[in-house]
Amino acid sequence: MALWGKDDNLRSAGTVVVDYAAKTVTGTGTTFTDAAVGDVIRFGVRGGGGVYYGDAVIATITSNTVCSIASTAGLTGAAISGKAYYLSQLPSSSTEDHEFSERIAATGSYTTFKTGTALAAAGIGASVVAVDFKHFGLQIDKNHPDAIVNDGVAKHISAINTGVAVANSPSIVGFKTVFAIAPAGVTATSGAHVVNDGLDIRVVGVAATAITLHSAVTAQINKGATVTFKHTNKMISVGATLSAAIAEGDEINFQRLSGGYDSLVYGIGNGTYESHKALSTGYRTENTGWVGVTTYIDCHGELRVKKECLVAMAGITTTGDFGAQGIVYPTSEG
Repeated sequence: MALWGKDDNLRSAGTVVVDYAAKTVTGTGTTFTDAAVGDVIRFGVRGGGGVYYGDAVIATITSNTVCSIASTAGLTGAAISGKAYYLSQLPSSSTEDHEFSERIAATGSYTTFKTGTALAAAGIGASVVAVDFKHFGLQIDKNHPDAIVNDGVAKHISAINTGVAVANSPSIVGFKTVFAIAPAGVTATSGAHVVNDGLDIRVVGVAATAITLHSAVTAQINKGATVTFKHTNKMISVGATLSAAIAEGDEINFQRLSGGYDSLVYGIGNGTYESHKALSTGYRTENTGWVGVTTYIDCHGELRVKKECLVAMAGITTTGDFGAQGIVYPTSEG
């Protein structure tokens, strides 16, 4: 029984049921005899909204539809019934390595890292919140931007220092009045500006449905047009509108994604190596072979990628007559 091979593309047709107690795998439409004792069976679907249950070493093969596994230590423990699977010749020792067990895999979560105070009221349906965040170091240009908690839900911050309103009447060139409902925190003395024709025009007056500007607009604002406001360090926009009203003085909790842990062994063939070796991200490849990849979100919301070469070797097979049967590098958990 080899400790590893070169094929990450063994035929993996059909679906399986796992009996955890008996350590048996029963297949429907499967061809287990295409594999060998010592190969690894990987349960579930990795990525694309699928559920991945982990890896186990094949201990015996009785027929095309019945085999047994050496251990369930690398599996999540969740029921596996009627699920897809992959067959691979990845290093069998990785299935007993705590680092690569799906039992300890975890998704990241949003936790509060800063608390601010609402500078003005914002009603249900609003998308702009007035809050002083000058020293918070907010991060929004990421796959998982920071968020505020509203109605018990983390609402992602889509923009900082800016907010928008909709013009309810036109303002022609030369007007000093914009006809719209000012976003939260915009007052005559707040220091906020309206962006028009590439210029920032200071707000000097606010009424129920109109905003007075320090100087006239140089580009017409049509009815229904979006009016952009700027208020440095005191205005944020959220992607999902507020489902609970915010009163002036309310506490605003800012949250950031952190934690999470995911680790998987990949077969890196020549094609994958060539297509990823020049990347500037953590998924850049350094060699071909069997590579363990661990990812997590650090306290700054940054994705961290750690790679460990388990076996450096050439000739890893990741595609063939049956297409790509293995897990493509890199594929996220969900």
